[in-house]
Amino acid sequence: MGLVALLFIPNVDLAHNIRISLAVCIAVIPLVYFLLFSTYVERMTKKLSILFANNRILSFLFKTILVLHEYRNNRPIILASLCLSIIAQYLIIICYIFLGLCLNIGLPISYYIPIVPVVFLATSLPISIGGLGVRESVLVYLLTLFNVDTQAAIALSLLYFLILVILTLPGGLILLSEQRAKTGTIVN
Repeated sequence: MGLVALLFIPNVDLAHNIRISLAVCIAVIPLVYFLLFSTYVERMTKKLSILFANNRILSFLFKTILVLHEYRNNRPIILASLCLSIIAQYLIIICYIFLGLCLNIGLPISYYIPIVPVVFLATSLPISIGGLGVRESVLVYLLTLFNVDTQAAIALSLLYFLILVILTLPGGLILLSEQRAKTGTIVN
């Protein structure tokens, strides 16, 4: 979603070779999916997992591919997961829209649809803790292309991060207390 959105952000002048590279990446994803989930790859992975059973990294990789193949035969679960993922992405976009309206950013609502997935694509890169800093930089850069004030863009990003922390904190505390209970540590 983020790669496709990057191609359609207004006012972003991507070089021709970058547009072609993005289009190729988008086209290659279904091909990789098809190859990864083919029965031939499954058979080869089973053979290779036995051959490289002593190599921790390769063994982990082959086991992961075999687990993915177990899901291949359960298409309703894959479809439901895909639908829930799309719904979750649009709920995040709606959250950004409401925050933008509250901050009087003045950006048309339709601009959030391609911008937010690109921000999340950049945030998912493992270069910072929780994407902090990366999210702000990318959002500020993209919003300043539309003459949005830098402070408003930073505020939008930090407010979203605050909401994210507030919403996920209870689940994190539950997981932490369960982990302590398993290890025998007393939870206060």
